[in-house]
Amino acid sequence: MLTRRSRAREVALQLLFQADLNPAGMPRAAVERFARDRLNDDKELAGFALALFDGTIRTRAEIDPKLAAVAENWRLARMTPVDRNVLRLGSYELLFDPARPPVEVVLNEAIELARRFGGKDSPGFVNGILDKIAKSPRPAKVDTPAVPPPATVAPPEPAPTAPTLPSPAPVAVDPEPAPSPPTLVPVAADPKPTVPDWWYQKKHIVAYHNVEKMGHPIEPGGTFAQVTNKPVNHMVEGIVWLIQGEGENPRRYSLTCVYEVDEAGKVDDPDFENYIEGLNGHDFTPHLPLNDLPWFDDLFRVMNKFSVCPQTLKDERLIRALTRLAIRRGELRFEAT
Repeated sequence: MLTRRSRAREVALQLLFQADLNPAGMPRAAVERFARDRLNDDKELAGFALALFDGTIRTRAEIDPKLAAVAENWRLARMTPVDRNVLRLGSYELLFDPARPPVEVVLNEAIELARRFGGKDSPGFVNGILDKIAKSPRPAKVDTPAVPPPATVAPPEPAPTAPTLPSPAPVAVDPEPAPSPPTLVPVAADPKPTVPDWWYQKKHIVAYHNVEKMGHPIEPGGTFAQVTNKPVNHMVEGIVWLIQGEGENPRRYSLTCVYEVDEAGKVDDPDFENYIEGLNGHDFTPHLPLNDLPWFDDLFRVMNKFSVCPQTLKDERLIRALTRLAIRRGELRFEAT
């Protein structure tokens, strides 16, 4: 079971992950809302998570060279986004955090984050590098936020250009300019929600999460990302509907989230070759049951019993059915950016 501060560190990591892949920056209001929502409006924990996030962003220009110096045969750009940002967060706490948390606590928390969100080799990889960071001299000047957390946290400086991922394959994009990316946000119920035209012009993709095969269910509030052995470049700017299946006799299916794919490429994972991920999406909490819906059997058949997902969904009737479900029961709304 996660401790309260472990959960706050998890939220800080999720924010760092998003900032790493979104070099243009994220609206401060969205960052603070994310922390509050994920931590159930606990002001103390949200302040702690934001202080870690802001401090890591402020000192990242100093942290990255230190990591590069101790990570033998590994450039930061070749690390997975999860490993890279777990290392940044741990390095901030070890070197710059004015609270000076115990080294053992920082290492244990970082290893657990790597275990939960990284690959099979991530915990050992993170432990080895942070152990070296912990033994390096702590800078004389620690990080000093403009205002004391958790009441108000100073906005971070603009993030530097995000590092490139290891040898990503060329990303296929549509020849025509894509519409402005949407913002998918839960808002108060609207009796006549409007679905913009571009939504149905996008490529829609069904991804599948097998709980028994993957060893865990999908938890709300995680990163919008999947790994797969199937080609992924064509999915960029597409809409992914992530369906989860679990149990037997009958097997239960549910819609867990929907998001727009921002990035696709290769991943350093012994079991999977490729990944897709997005910053802009919406969790359905609780997940939306599918088995009893009148159109689900058609979706199940069209998607080959989810045996070859992720797979493009071309049936507009089913896309509209998923969209209606997401709006009416999942509070999905569209807000232009």
